[in-house]
Amino acid sequence: MPARARHAAQRHASPSLPSTTQACDTALLNPIWNKYWIATLAASPMLSNSAYIASQIKDLADKIEQAEGGLTHFGRGGGGSYLSGADRGAKKEESQLRKIVRDSSKITREHLQGSMTQAMKNLLFNGASGTTATAMDTS
Repeated sequence: MPARARHAAQRHASPSLPSTTQACDTALLNPIWNKYWIATLAASPMLSNSAYIASQIKDLADKIEQAEGGLTHFGRGGGGSYLSGADRGAKKEESQLRKIVRDSSKITREHLQGSMTQAMKNLLFNGASGTTATAMDTS
């Protein structure tokens, strides 16, 4: 490095902190950092979102009951007027069923992602000796 560049680098270099300040900072920051990571890694999305998951399942059950009621009501028609509205009703019911399938798939994906996260944490932190049953245990 040329002398001129070395001089400029030394002039703009940040001053070194005393070792006591660094030791104090390290002593303060390490427990905070460790506490953050312990809380982050110990968190379970399946437990923290249990109320949300339960409400999603309840909403899905309500939608299934509504669709089932619509199908039951739809099957009670009679005569020629029933046939003219059959196609519109069938498409509406199919659309409702598609929404139910999409919503149930979303709930299933979220639950599987939470289960896989727990299994990975178990594998990483408890070793390969952990069983799948304990990896999936969220209680």
